[in-house]
Amino acid sequence: MLNIASGKIAILMATYNGEKYLRQQVESIISQTEQEFVLVIHDDGSTDGTEAIINELAATYGEGQLMVLDGPSTGSAKANFLWMLAQVVADYYMFADQDDVWDENKIEKSKLKYCDMSTKCEISLNDKNDNHIFSHNYNCIFTDMAVVDEDLNQIYPSFIKSIDRDINHTLPGQLIIDNMAAGCTMFFGKDLRDVIVDNMENVDLSKVEMHDRLIITVAAVLGKVVGIDEPLSLYRQHDNNEMGAVHESVLDKVVRNVRGRVTGEIHKGHKEFIAQAQGFAGEIYKICSKAIEEGRADISIVDIRWIQEYSQLEDRNLSAKAKEDFYRINHLERATEQATRRMYKWI
Repeated sequence: MLNIASGKIAILMATYNGEKYLRQQVESIISQTEQEFVLVIHDDGSTDGTEAIINELAATYGEGQLMVLDGPSTGSAKANFLWMLAQVVADYYMFADQDDVWDENKIEKSKLKYCDMSTKCEISLNDKNDNHIFSHNYNCIFTDMAVVDEDLNQIYPSFIKSIDRDINHTLPGQLIIDNMAAGCTMFFGKDLRDVIVDNMENVDLSKVEMHDRLIITVAAVLGKVVGIDEPLSLYRQHDNNEMGAVHESVLDKVVRNVRGRVTGEIHKGHKEFIAQAQGFAGEIYKICSKAIEEGRADISIVDIRWIQEYSQLEDRNLSAKAKEDFYRINHLERATEQATRRMYKWI
């Protein structure tokens, strides 16, 4: 277990065969205007020069700024980040990809927004009930990114707008269906980390697409999620991205959409999309309900019962109208087949 000094941010970077861009990314983090952080790197068994670069950078900057976390190969970015989260204890957390470039104000602006939001939430709760003590902070913020090519030439000024998403769609039902926040843009605290790590063995990770989707959705259920509508990093696109911003020409989208309607591919895609979302919702309910039962959250089981109901929706034999009403009430509108058709058309 690695304990980071009080008040500092643990920036967790998972690497794998990242020698081409790693040095530039680390330097963009080290040169931040906010310096109260430690960059922690775990390599997942690289076969190129990544490990040598990491050791060189660690010797250059020292443990006060960069620490190397030794451990087993996990096999994926999702598993690597979640393993690191379990190994590192800190007051605040951020994730970093190995191939991006951060704006020099990224940490400062993220931390300021997080602290401001958390203070306002605490005041709001105390105003509602003078006897209520705000004892847990599950809030999370995220930012936008500019999408760039390998040489940092801009492709899209806004990642979130480029995939036709709304940065303000941060309610639990919206994030269960359609998370637009990348892990490398998030900032959160120890309470959120602890509730994830403490429940990891109970979560079926095969139903969780990525670590960031898990963390930010739990944050939305137990706390509040807010997006900073500003690109504070360059999201580099290249052949080795594990997750990337995939785009098509307008003509390609039209052709795919027409073909999908004729072949039934869109309808099939909707079924698969909903099945995945409902399976994911079940894992979110496991974590959040246990936190409530243990007295680690400021909401009740009644407040989140709809998540369990959504995870079991297909077994309840509801009418089409009842389903539509359920989607609307719980902000799950993109779960409707009509919404899925639109989504398949434009992404």
